[in-house]
Amino acid sequence: MNVGNVCTYKPIVGWREDTIVDAARRMREHHVGDLVIVDGSDPDHYRVVGMLTDRDITVGVVADAPESFTALVVGDILPDADPVVIKEDVDVLEAMARMRRESIRRLPVVNPEGYLIGIFTLDDAVALLAEHLVALGDLSYSQRSREREKRR
Repeated sequence: MNVGNVCTYKPIVGWREDTIVDAARRMREHHVGDLVIVDGSDPDHYRVVGMLTDRDITVGVVADAPESFTALVVGDILPDADPVVIKEDVDVLEAMARMRRESIRRLPVVNPEGYLIGIFTLDDAVALLAEHLVALGDLSYSQRSREREKRR
């Protein structure tokens, strides 16, 4: 199964020019803990330039510089490094391994042209694994039930 099959499509986005306060408000409004920071104005052609998390805001900005956080914009706190993204055709297990290697909980998902299509998160991975564990449990239970019926 690939990431494109299980990711959340059309994630909530933000831009470098957004104020930190506006970014936090967008997270609250949409009940998310992150924004995929993008370039562009066409939702079908967003390029990922970074990730902003609620933790970046609270630990990296408010706790560090509470007197100046209202004047900061997202671009002020984004790292200069290329953002970590994953292509939609990558296997879910490979995506989880990459998350582990990079010590990240969220991966923006891009199409073959490199445009944002979704986000794959730790929550998505846990839900998928839980679904498979339930299926395995059901298999074990149904196998025992079937055997009991045959032996009667």
